[in-house]
Amino acid sequence: MDQRRRVRRTLLRRRRRPRRVQQRPRVLRIQPIHLTTWRNIACQLPPSSFSFVMATGILSTALSLTGQTAASIALLIIALAGLLLLTALSVTRLCYNRHLVMADLRDPGRSFGFFTIVAALDVIAARLASAGLIWPATALGALSVPVWLALTYGIPTGLYLRPRPGQAWPVDGSWLLWVVGTQALTVTLTAARHPDGTLAGMAVGLWGVGVVLYLIITTLIVYRLLTNRSDPATFSPTYWILMGATAITVLAAAHLHQLPHTLPVLTITGDTITGISYILWAVGTWWIPFLILFGIWRHGLHHVPLRYETALWSIVFPLGMYSAASITFGNSTGISYMIITGQIGTAIATLVWAAVTASASHAAIRATRAHKHRGSTPTELLR
Repeated sequence: MDQRRRVRRTLLRRRRRPRRVQQRPRVLRIQPIHLTTWRNIACQLPPSSFSFVMATGILSTALSLTGQTAASIALLIIALAGLLLLTALSVTRLCYNRHLVMADLRDPGRSFGFFTIVAALDVIAARLASAGLIWPATALGALSVPVWLALTYGIPTGLYLRPRPGQAWPVDGSWLLWVVGTQALTVTLTAARHPDGTLAGMAVGLWGVGVVLYLIITTLIVYRLLTNRSDPATFSPTYWILMGATAITVLAAAHLHQLPHTLPVLTITGDTITGISYILWAVGTWWIPFLILFGIWRHGLHHVPLRYETALWSIVFPLGMYSAASITFGNSTGISYMIITGQIGTAIATLVWAAVTASASHAAIRATRAHKHRGSTPTELLR
């Protein structure tokens, strides 16, 4: 009996034991860390990221005009490297995060930042043309045309057709990048080695469009500043483009002034363009004390931390553009004090560029350390 009980217990234990299912070995698909990081950085790339290329490229032009060839070439190389890097990141973002790109295009506070692409291409194109590199300059200029057309007609149309939240769209300094992109294209058109009547006519027409856009957008910005409650946290450095947009308009006019005056379109508009440009240069100069006071009010009185952000290049670019425009316009018209002003401005713009670059480097080091410590993506630079 005892032996039978033992046999039954053994059989019951065997029945209760779960059958071992042979599982297939799991194949771990580990994505390369560098590729994941690249995509995450591209995902958070702001539309106005090309402002770094704009600022560095125009400062290279200003240094070239003041005879500092070595520094100018060094900045040109940095600008070209930045252009290639940001282009690769932008293409990655468009391929893998198209919905984010479309969301930025529908956002009135971010959409006009895409005009930095046009301005960056044309600023570098003009700098290469001044160095005698016509074919690369022509390629960059030609590439900027479809981008400008798509943004010029796509962004305003999208904002107009999109349902409004019950109030007017918030207008800020980034809207003036529309003017900057338009006038940058004008500069590229005038940089052609043998501009004919057609190119000159297109350049003059674009210059006029840029002037009208500046008047319209600036009116909206000033109205908003005077009627809405002031908020130091949202008063970004992009308002420096109030001065930068006038400066690039003056630079474009100076390039138009250097074209043969025998061209029919310049015969009827040459003096008008020169007169309006000098007035705009005066307006841009008039803006500078206001912009400095706004910065003191924001960071000094309201203690908003002065940290690195992409918008800081919106200070460097207007300073560099103001300097280059003053020197170029002064040389073409014979106004000596504009040349002196541009030379002083170039030194100031160089110092500001160095300060912003140091701030960006510090932010990059801090973000990299945080990435190693937490295992997150170093995207602090993309704010």
